[in-house]
Amino acid sequence: MASPLEPGSEGAGAAEGEAAPARSVTLAQVLALAWPAIGEMVLVMMAIIADTAFVARLGAQALSAVALGGQVLFSLAFFLGGVGVGVTVLVARARGAGEVRQARRAAAEGVRLSVLLGGVLAAVAFGSAPAVYRWAGLGREVTALGQVYLRIAALGSFFFLPTLAINGALRGAGNTRAAFAATGLTNLVNIAGDYLLIFGIGPFPRLGVAGAAWALVLGEAVGLGAAVVFWRREEGIWPGRDLWRSDWRMAVLLARIGLPAGLETLILDGARSVTLFAVARLGAVAVAAHQVALSVESLAFMPGYGLAIAASVLMGESLGLGSEARARSAVRQAWRLAVGWMALLGGAFLLVPRLLLGLFTTQKEVVELGASCLFFAAFTEPFIGWAEVISGGLRGAGDTRPPLLITAAGAWLWRVPMTWLGVELWGWSLPALWAVVLVEWVVRALLTTAYYRTGRWTRSLAAPGGTG
Repeated sequence: MASPLEPGSEGAGAAEGEAAPARSVTLAQVLALAWPAIGEMVLVMMAIIADTAFVARLGAQALSAVALGGQVLFSLAFFLGGVGVGVTVLVARARGAGEVRQARRAAAEGVRLSVLLGGVLAAVAFGSAPAVYRWAGLGREVTALGQVYLRIAALGSFFFLPTLAINGALRGAGNTRAAFAATGLTNLVNIAGDYLLIFGIGPFPRLGVAGAAWALVLGEAVGLGAAVVFWRREEGIWPGRDLWRSDWRMAVLLARIGLPAGLETLILDGARSVTLFAVARLGAVAVAAHQVALSVESLAFMPGYGLAIAASVLMGESLGLGSEARARSAVRQAWRLAVGWMALLGGAFLLVPRLLLGLFTTQKEVVELGASCLFFAAFTEPFIGWAEVISGGLRGAGDTRPPLLITAAGAWLWRVPMTWLGVELWGWSLPALWAVVLVEWVVRALLTTAYYRTGRWTRSLAAPGGTG
């Protein structure tokens, strides 16, 4: 497959004089890093589905309380968890350069910073829980249940954010399988805890919504324990006695790289939420079709997610080796896989949309409307993979601000205003709103590629070891 990722004139000569063995990355290398990350996404989705199924048996009020609390808590957690992206970048680059001490410093400071941020998030979520539910206006029963859930679940921030940082270090060290295993154990404990604590099975008390929150906290605590075990086994990133020795320069560098990546996630989540409110103006059937179509579409996100991580790790490692050519090769290979796989999955949306939607609902009108949405999603998927892989490569270079700005512009200067104008002024149907998203991803892919081709990302970080 021809690639549009070759450098423009500004970066064309940067690779001159490099040693031949370091100039390319194989598909096997990309896949070795990508498949555990894809599996990790599958496990997260399974846990979300299981949580929803268990809590739904408690009634609509309980489900609303948990859904809102989870949305607020995890949106903020993944924003602050962007530090883990910074850890991945710095560890991968230091590892490529053979700077073991630098890799250990990045991993240790990322965990220290995440412990601090986890405490801040827990305190904020605990204190603001009543205001969150009052602002949502979901009624007294949902507010009462939600305060209990959010205040307990907030305690998990102490475990969740450090786990994201450790998993980031493991990925940077090339060990995506360990992050996959830690996530799997987290979700297994969470699902088992849901069953035992929500309904009071055997000797366990019946805690209802509180049980769902405690199961979440327990799973995150076990996941942190597993991540620490894997971390200790990675000698190249385990800091030993230096774990709690502060390094403020490294903390600043991690925040500079990681927080734009976290803010990008937060901005996109916000745009999705605002879009959902606009969809709600089209009626209950439209909301149901929108959500079911999103559930089907999420199946196609996984290859792009995993390959973006692979591109990020290999980019950082390659720049640490001093090989821009190898870095470009890694992104190119990941891009080819992502576009190809996601085009195939998009083809399934065209060929058997009703079959896929039928896995989530049996309502004929919802299925028919959802199929019209998947028509546009089929053409969107390759561009999602395209944009995500190149953004992952830029993150691996430590250049996280351009993806943030492109995402923010696409979401808030195009998707949100066009969605609301389409619904309120122009009388658009739900499929037309999905066409808006298609245009957004096409433009994001092209803009990200245009920036990538300039080669400016090669100068986004100082040389390894030069961060103090």
